[in-house]
Amino acid sequence: MNSSGYTVYQSNSPGNAINYVISQLSGKGGRVLIMRGVYACTTYPCVTINNASSSGTPGLIIIEGEDPTGTVFTVGNGVVNSSGLGLFVVSGSFVWLRRIGLNGNAGNNTYSVGNQFNIAVSSAKFVWLDSIYSTNGPGAVGVLNSSGVVVSNVVSEGDSIGAYVGGSDTVLIGYSSLRRSVNYGVEVSLSTNTVIHGTSIIDAGSGVLINDGDVLIDGSTITFINVSGEYGVNATISTAGREIIISNTAITGSVANAINAVINIQGRLAIQNSSVMAGSKSTLSVSSTPGSGAGLVIIGANFRDQLTTAGSSPYTISGVDSVEIINSAFQFGGQTSSANRPSISNTKYLILRGNTITGYSTGIGVSSCGSVYLYDNYFNNVLAPVNYNNVSLMYAIRNIGWAPSITTPLVPSSGTPVTNTYPVPVTVCIYGGSVSQVVITKGGRLITAFQSSTPQSINGECLVLDPGDSITMTYLQPPNWAWMPTA
Repeated sequence: MNSSGYTVYQSNSPGNAINYVISQLSGKGGRVLIMRGVYACTTYPCVTINNASSSGTPGLIIIEGEDPTGTVFTVGNGVVNSSGLGLFVVSGSFVWLRRIGLNGNAGNNTYSVGNQFNIAVSSAKFVWLDSIYSTNGPGAVGVLNSSGVVVSNVVSEGDSIGAYVGGSDTVLIGYSSLRRSVNYGVEVSLSTNTVIHGTSIIDAGSGVLINDGDVLIDGSTITFINVSGEYGVNATISTAGREIIISNTAITGSVANAINAVINIQGRLAIQNSSVMAGSKSTLSVSSTPGSGAGLVIIGANFRDQLTTAGSSPYTISGVDSVEIINSAFQFGGQTSSANRPSISNTKYLILRGNTITGYSTGIGVSSCGSVYLYDNYFNNVLAPVNYNNVSLMYAIRNIGWAPSITTPLVPSSGTPVTNTYPVPVTVCIYGGSVSQVVITKGGRLITAFQSSTPQSINGECLVLDPGDSITMTYLQPPNWAWMPTA
């Protein structure tokens, strides 16, 4: 009916009726109000919305129901046979779809999960989906090869996938509740500038799957209350320059792997101001191929493992070229052996600053790394705070709960350099002997600390060697020396 109440089109198919109205409005814009009721579709797709204009930018089309749980579209038994994009398919541009409910009737139809959705936005731009209720579908919302799409205030109950973004740019999934998704709450594939904001993913098979996308997860929750999930966030980066940021987000509950990321090329994962208290197998696992240029930044995050698998490590970082972990906390969850601690290996550049590590028998394990810097960390109730081997350069200062023991080495033969391989600065005091020269090497630069044309006894000369510095003494008679931590 038109706004005056006159019937302008009539059909026993709700899809045909709406498609007729859309054909009249396409390009010009307008508003379609769908009254409260259950609309059973006998075709799939049921409703096709293509707003386009041959003369330029089309006008905005608004399609709205009276109530997302009272204006419901469903599909009859046996109508769907793995073909067709969705119950509703939106293309073109400038479409606002709101207050609509969709029931995919998945138990009585054959769907292709990941390829079909209750609402599919395909090759479109500037589309807003608002206050949508979806259930029993292969996916609640699919955004395919589109840009400028807002998915807001969507509720998904029991769909195979809550929201899918594929081959798209600039998509916001905001203030939505995705519950009991069989596969993933959100899946992002080969897309850029996807934002998941203020969204709750509850009791899904897994939380968020990212297959090579630029994604920001912000102000959201991923929780497993009544189910045991597989992943909280499961991410892969395969294109240079991609970035995944997890910010102000909580991952909690019964899930095997809280955060798992594989960075295959110059990509970056950032975790900031977030809380991760989950992971019966792994709380944090980040891996890459050494030399690929991958980066990991963790700032202000709070981790508490929930490991129940003895012998596995809750935190594993391997092959990531640049790692910065700052002002974060790692706490033993108490479920299994406290020997399971953060393990970092095959990293070129590692900074650990201002972190708190509590309850593990070994605080941090570092192996096969280049430059490692430990500043201002607090090891609380940790038996062996730092275990390191095969590290090119390690520099540690102002750490509470860990002070490595220093052993004075034997005085070398005249002209033989000795390097400070300890992770802390040491003070070397030299006395006695018959010495003609003492040279310090800092970063390839030679500094003469003592020189005499006539060899003589040294009377308590003290020098500071930073990690990696070396000292060379030239003498006729060897002096004595003592190495001690620099205060």
